Amino acid sequence: MKTTDSKLPVAIVLATVAAIYFLFIHYVPYCYDDWNFKEMYMRGSGGQFVLTWEWFTDYIDLVRFENDGRLSDITIILFEFMPRWIYDVFLALSCVVWIWLSVKFVNPDRRITAVGTVVFWLLTVLFMPWRDWIMACVVFSLNYVIASALCAVFIWMWISRPRTIWLIPCLVLGFVVGCWHEGFSVSLAAGAFLMALARKRMPDAVHIATYVALLAGIVVAITAPGIINRLMNETDGEFIAIGFKYVARDMTMVAALAVTAIVMWIVPRWRGRLTEAWASTPLPFFTGACAMASLIVVKQGVSPRVAWPAEYFAILSLMILFQPVLKSRFARIASVAAYAGIVVFYANVLRWQKKTYCQVEEIMNLYEQSADGTVHYDFDPDTPVWTLHHPSRSQMLEVRNGLFLEGIDPMRRRFRLLPHEQSESECRR
Repeated sequence: MKTTDSKLPVAIVLATVAAIYFLFIHYVPYCYDDWNFKEMYMRGSGGQFVLTWEWFTDYIDLVRFENDGRLSDITIILFEFMPRWIYDVFLALSCVVWIWLSVKFVNPDRRITAVGTVVFWLLTVLFMPWRDWIMACVVFSLNYVIASALCAVFIWMWISRPRTIWLIPCLVLGFVVGCWHEGFSVSLAAGAFLMALARKRMPDAVHIATYVALLAGIVVAITAPGIINRLMNETDGEFIAIGFKYVARDMTMVAALAVTAIVMWIVPRWRGRLTEAWASTPLPFFTGACAMASLIVVKQGVSPRVAWPAEYFAILSLMILFQPVLKSRFARIASVAAYAGIVVFYANVLRWQKKTYCQVEEIMNLYEQSADGTVHYDFDPDTPVWTLHHPSRSQMLEVRNGLFLEGIDPMRRRFRLLPHEQSESECRR
């Protein structure tokens, strides 16, 4: 991998990405929605947690009927049958792919640079809504982090020129991305369409076929009875009611992109940079995807998680527009400091995430020993502000969490977590 003359090698940055997110997800216990999907599987299997094709297909039907048609939510049960380290490695490598490809998109010569890698990583750390339970359970990471990696792979295929021999893999990729998470795939479809319009030419046969596969996956996802019922029952206008606060807190990069585009269009000497980027980079794709993702936020913006795709596409767009700045000497020097800051930041995040892991493990041990499911344990869900609330700690106090746990318990004990005067025991892991 080629780098700039930064003192920080790209390989070291990507190795750090892999190590940090391996540890991060390792200390995210299976809980909350992970238990929910396990309960669905065991409901169809008669209480047996054994993987068979018949029970798996019954599980898919149940997930689509009760929850949604996302492939991410269907996939979680397969990982629950595997040794946990497999998912830990899978997520770590997916994060590397996500960041590595994203940096290649925004660089005109498609090189991976240390400066670009650190800047993109820093922006995702600061402005992606990690705090909203993105790492509260394993399935949430499938819905957002893994979805981002799949988006990156799809975008790389779309802006490349795959030969006909790659048709079948491209079709599979398009369909999988289409039904992985509709919030990402609908936005990708809009971005790809706008880019085709901006280039004023029809895509080739491979791209057209892949786009059709993407649309087919979207149809599979959004026609699930569960997602239709959810969309019909959710109230519109939540975003409007908290609009400014939501934008300032959860769509910072989207707002920054809008302001940047307006200023660059108004100022004549910057307008050329904007028009050049529109004509020669994937900027039309990213802005189209960002616009569609932002419309989804307006429709469904109840939780910060909804803004995740919009923020991702906004970051890609901004990095394209600010490429000249990223090539400056100041950026090379600042990237080293930013890298060090990210490492220090995540060291603290991981400390808190491990604390959560240990406490959840202790709570589960007490639950197993409990006659009626009542656990006496002092559990504080708060994390310091300087962690940006990346660690997720409140799921143990959620009512639904107890219901999910009760559903997979052979004795059907109602989980209740009550305070205890004794201090928490030492975690010996």
